[in-house]
Amino acid sequence: MKVYKPHGKFNRNVTQTPFGFSFLYEHQKNESPFSWGSEFGIAMYYNNKYDYELIKEGYPGEFIEVDEEDCFWTLHMIGQYEFMSTPAFKSYGEVRVGMTTFFSSRTTMEENPHFEAEFKFHGTAFNTGFGAGVMVNPSRLFSKDKEPGNIWINFSTNVYTGSDVTYRSISDSNATHILGEGKHRSLSYYTDFRLGVLFNIGDSKYTNDELILLNH
Repeated sequence: MKVYKPHGKFNRNVTQTPFGFSFLYEHQKNESPFSWGSEFGIAMYYNNKYDYELIKEGYPGEFIEVDEEDCFWTLHMIGQYEFMSTPAFKSYGEVRVGMTTFFSSRTTMEENPHFEAEFKFHGTAFNTGFGAGVMVNPSRLFSKDKEPGNIWINFSTNVYTGSDVTYRSISDSNATHILGEGKHRSLSYYTDFRLGVLFNIGDSKYTNDELILLNH
């Protein structure tokens, strides 16, 4: 699970807290403290369900319930350094380079031959970031006599700065808009907070919202 905190003008334009999930791959050679990888994530910061009149489709007076969302996806390359490593606890710092792409969608669960789902991409920003995190092994934490368990809990935070980008942000949740309206432009400056559960399978670790492969 990931939660995002926008900063600056980005924060003034986005009125709801973005949240989502991510999948991550990492490679660590032998016992080196250095590792590298990549992470793909998706987050939503606006959602509204309402009755949509099919005027644009040529059927005024006919309504259908739609689900409208404003979201972004992220893709970053990661370099990580392990500061401390014990059977129960690990701490690390990392740097990131990548991009954030904003998009909107309007979909429906109802079948209607007059309606087609709509997706619109708004803009992409290039980002750099840095952060830190800790991993805790619950099994070893509660009993020093036990071997480290297969489960690790991962907490981390990263701060990103990036280029100007265009995105959509609707402040009035009771209003309906076409997906091309409500656009803003600012720096893509934000912080993310991540909580993940990792499962160690041989030389690999998996999580329900992250995928981490550590090849020793």
